[in-house]
Amino acid sequence: MNRDLTEIVVFLDKSAFIEPLAGAMVDGYNHFINNQKGAPGEANLSTILFNNTAKIFHSRVNVKNAKNIGAADFVPQGSALLLNPLGKEINDLGVVLHKTDEKDRPWKVIFIIIASAQDGGSKKFSPNKIREMIELQRHVYSWEFIFLGTTINSPLIANSLGIHRVFNFSTSAEGTASVFEALSIAVTNQRKNGFIDSGEEYRGKIK
Repeated sequence: MNRDLTEIVVFLDKSAFIEPLAGAMVDGYNHFINNQKGAPGEANLSTILFNNTAKIFHSRVNVKNAKNIGAADFVPQGSALLLNPLGKEINDLGVVLHKTDEKDRPWKVIFIIIASAQDGGSKKFSPNKIREMIELQRHVYSWEFIFLGTTINSPLIANSLGIHRVFNFSTSAEGTASVFEALSIAVTNQRKNGFIDSGEEYRGKIK
C-alpha cells in the first residue's frame, strides 16, 4: 500500500439544473484542483462531467498536472443521469486497483459527487445496486464517498445510495464557493491524516 498516494474521483453535474451556478461551479472546482496541487502527498485525479451523457475530463492524472476546467468545457444542459457513470467508474477503478501491485495501490480512495437533482433515468444501475456497491467498497476497502448537493433532499438522496458524508449548499455563488472550500479542507485532511474533517470554520457556511 502506497501511503503517500490518494485516488480522487469527482463527478461534476453539468445538467440544466446547475445552469445558474455554472460560473461558480467552474471557479469552485478549479479552486479545489489548485488547492489539492499544494496538499501533502501524491494524488491521482479523475473528473467525470455528467448530464445525459458522461465525459471524462481527467483520467487518473497526477493532480499536480491536472488542467483547470474552462467555461467551454462546462455548458450546463440536459438532465442529470448520475448512476450509470458512477456504477461504471466504481467497477472500472476496482478492476484497475485489483490488478495493481499491492505496494503501488493508493492508501485512500475518495469519490466525490456534486449533483443538483436526483437521477431519474439511469437504466444500467439502480439506486439499490449502487448502494450495494458503495457499501462493499466502504466496508471492505475503506473507500470514502462524499455527496455535495444543492437541494433540501440531498441527504435523503445521498443516504439512498449509502453515502453518509453530505455537504448541502445553497444555490448562490457564495454558497458554492464555501462548499468547495470545505471540500478542499476535507480532502486535504483525508490525504494528510487519514480522516475527513471539513473544518469548524466552514460548517456553518455550506448550507
